[in-house]
Amino acid sequence: PSFYFRVFSDCTFMITFQFFSIPAYVVFVVAAIGNFLMFFIRLINVKYLINFPVIRFLYKVVLRIIIVIFCTGGLSYGIHYVRPYNFGGVCLSVIISVFISIFTMYGIGLTKIEKARIFQMIKNKFIKI
Repeated sequence: PSFYFRVFSDCTFMITFQFFSIPAYVVFVVAAIGNFLMFFIRLINVKYLINFPVIRFLYKVVLRIIIVIFCTGGLSYGIHYVRPYNFGGVCLSVIISVFISIFTMYGIGLTKIEKARIFQMIKNKFIKI
């Protein structure tokens, strides 16, 4: 189903831009709304198929994702208005946004067990080198 949705959204992008003179970003907004709706439809489906704990999943996983999105998005948006408007400023903005995203995802988005596992994986990679 996701493949067909992607093909449909790509075709819609070309059609709206070429024939209707609608701004191109509208297609991405529609695709984001479609993905959001399909996420909840899949959750309902999994709930009835295997009795999946949807409320616990939303609280433990989706809530952390939303918090990370708002933290990284807000900081990156703020950097966008502080930086100088030139190529160096854009590059610096991208680099800072990536580091903010990494540290926010690590600090807020991961549990202690996940952090320990990632630390162990990185440690094992360096030991092999």
